Amino acid sequence: MVMRRLVMALCVCAFHMLFLDGAYLTGTQPLVFRRIAAPSAPELKALVERIAERIGRTLEHKGFIVRDCDNSYLSFDPGADGTAA
Repeated sequence: MVMRRLVMALCVCAFHMLFLDGAYLTGTQPLVFRRIAAPSAPELKALVERIAERIGRTLEHKGFIVRDCDNSYLSFDPGADGTAA
């Protein structure tokens, strides 16, 4: 029963996150929060590409995947219909 409650507590608590739409300025007293604009589509695309490259590199380093230069499944070149090729 205790183990079941622990597992349920972990499942409930594990997926709560807080995302701020800005940043706190350092060197100010008290701290000052400044809102920032949402990222643009090119910025999001660059971020996703960087994350995918790092995940792929880590999985390759740990031996979970092997690089296959002939078949790149993480191609970020948009096709004619706008979807990833």
